[in-house]
Amino acid sequence: MVRHSYNVGDKHNKLTLVKRVNGPQWLCKCDCGDVKTYDVGNVRRGNTSQCKACANKSRSIKHTTHGMGGNGMRGNATPEYGVRRGMINRCTNPNDSRYKHYGDRGIKVCSRWLESFENFYADMGPRPDDHPIYGKYKIDRIDNDGGYGPDNCKWNVGPDEWRNRRDVIVLMIDGVTKSLQEWAIDSPLNIATIRRRLHAGVSAKEAVFAPALSGRPMAKI
Repeated sequence: MVRHSYNVGDKHNKLTLVKRVNGPQWLCKCDCGDVKTYDVGNVRRGNTSQCKACANKSRSIKHTTHGMGGNGMRGNATPEYGVRRGMINRCTNPNDSRYKHYGDRGIKVCSRWLESFENFYADMGPRPDDHPIYGKYKIDRIDNDGGYGPDNCKWNVGPDEWRNRRDVIVLMIDGVTKSLQEWAIDSPLNIATIRRRLHAGVSAKEAVFAPALSGRPMAKI
C-alpha cells in the first residue's frame, strides 16, 4: 500500500492545503479565498478540485455555453453570447457597420475574451434584467478610448451609458445638457416625434416640450 505524504502549501487543482485538522481531514483554501475542511485523499485524486461555490459557477458557465441554460435557451442564443459576438465583430470585422467607430479607432478586445465565451461570462457575469426606463443593459467601457476587457468594462444602462456612445444626440436646454433619451423621459412626446422636430430645424426646447400641433406641421423657430 502506497502512503502519500501531505504538506502545508501543497496545491491540487484550485485547493491549497492549509493545515491538518483530524486524520484525513485538512483545512484547504480555494483560489477564490474560501476556506473549508475536505478529505485530503479526495483532494489529491481530484474528486474535490475546488470549493462548492466555484464548482457551481463552473457548472453554470458550462451549462449556459454548451447546453440548455436556466432561461431555456442554448448557449449561442443567450444575451451574453450575442453581446460578445457583437463586441468582437465591431472591433475586428471591417465589414461591420460599426467598425469605423471601434476597430478603425484602435479599440480592441482582450485576448482572454477572444479566447472563449467562458472567460467573458466568468468576468462579466449574466446581463442584468432590462431597466424599466432605459431598456437593455449594454457592455460599457469605463474609458471610452480603452479596449474591451475585465478591467475596463461593466454592464451599464441609462445616462452614463448613453453619454459614452458616439452616436448619441446631446441637447442643451436652458443651460442643462442631457442626451435625447434623458430629455425624452420628461417630455410628453416620444423619441421619434422629438427626432422629427429636430430634423425639421426647431429649437431643442420646442422639440422636446412644445405640445403637439394638430393638423399642421410645426414651424421652425
